[in-house]
Amino acid sequence: MKAAEAIEALSTPTTPSIDKLEITLSISPKPTLSFEHHISAPPTPSPTRSSLSPAPVRDPDTIGTLIEIRQSEDKGLGVFALCDIPPRTILLCESPLVILQDNGARADPLDATVNALSPERKKSFFSLYSYSRSKHESLSRSIVYSNGYSIKNDLATGLFETASRINHSCVPNSQYTWKDSIGKIVFWNRFKLLAGEEVTVDYGHKKKYLKRIYGFDCTCGGCTDSGSDARSDGVSSSGSDSGVTDDMGRIDEILHEGVVEGEKV
Repeated sequence: MKAAEAIEALSTPTTPSIDKLEITLSISPKPTLSFEHHISAPPTPSPTRSSLSPAPVRDPDTIGTLIEIRQSEDKGLGVFALCDIPPRTILLCESPLVILQDNGARADPLDATVNALSPERKKSFFSLYSYSRSKHESLSRSIVYSNGYSIKNDLATGLFETASRINHSCVPNSQYTWKDSIGKIVFWNRFKLLAGEEVTVDYGHKKKYLKRIYGFDCTCGGCTDSGSDARSDGVSSSGSDSGVTDDMGRIDEILHEGVVEGEKV
């Protein structure tokens, strides 16, 4: 299957409301800066052949051909172009490593999910970045909250071996969408990427929330106070190929209250 096959545009859902805080904790499609975001997308990749066992995590597997994971300055690991890549090329098509879908049970469903992973996949899970917002938050939850994408029509959060390495920019060069038809998240580039250029998406939050939610100060150059914090015209510019939601209004309410599980924000 060619790595440059195209996909259809489809809405990527917003963060699942597992509880009052968790609406902030997956990459969100809320607008930041004013630039045209909706680049027409290539056709959806074909489903993985059922004869393949185990099913590949990435299909097509673009690691080592189009992209690579390596150190990004001041950002930990990131995803980079290995060659010049024309616009609207599929950069990554990947199944979740872990899916978090709370069912209301007292026991944390994430613990059982992580414990059931193979040793190799569990190693991948715990190698991901984690930022803890509360002393009551488990390491597994911190990892999912710091790296998760909203999937399955706003009903779940997915964590990905490769996609969760893609770093933020308020002026991203790439977009993504969750495709229920193949059970994968798909990324493609909005512009031509040059060899060595880092693949970025917009996490969809204002600069001050990037610090509070993910624990980093954005230095992309596009997130000035008059830019990302001032946008309110309803035009989506996030890395997700989806419409605008009221997510940030709810985040404002939570953070202004200043209490998370009995602790001050």
